[in-house]
Amino acid sequence: MVRFVGVYNRIFPERHDITIVYLCQCKDQNAEVATDSEHSEYRFFRELPRLPTYLLEKIRDSGWK
Repeated sequence: MVRFVGVYNRIFPERHDITIVYLCQCKDQNAEVATDSEHSEYRFFRELPRLPTYLLEKIRDSGWK
């Protein structure tokens, strides 16, 4: 399953971020995730950790519970 969530714009003192968010579900829990030069890391969570408000906004907008 893949669903487009939205496009987010945030200006930091040192950079301007434009983030495109999709809600995705893995078909195979053992699948490997590959990143490219634009991504430094990824994580999976069973429960949400403490996150900055600007990240929580994206999760809330996705409808993820």
